[in-house]
Amino acid sequence: QPDATPLPGLPGLQDLRWRVDVTINTSVMQRAFTPTVLVQVTLTDGTIRTFEMTVEQLQELRFKVATAMKDMIYLQKKKQVKSKKSFVQKPPPAPTEQ
Repeated sequence: QPDATPLPGLPGLQDLRWRVDVTINTSVMQRAFTPTVLVQVTLTDGTIRTFEMTVEQLQELRFKVATAMKDMIYLQKKKQVKSKKSFVQKPPPAPTEQ
């Protein structure tokens, strides 16, 4: 289960299940070995969504998710560097004459 906190007002991902079905033959064409990926997503609000995609669509989705994760890691590291810079002690202000 993912430990990422969902955005306010948006449900998070609770469960993800998938399988690959292969159509061996159809009424029109015999021996048509066509794989289809079936995905079922359960959200933290109880919503269950089921969808199917081709292997090509799965490869595109995997690439886009990997790119998004890489970008998120980069932004998180950039934020941490920025936070560390703000913790560097600054010299105290010069005393003012009264």
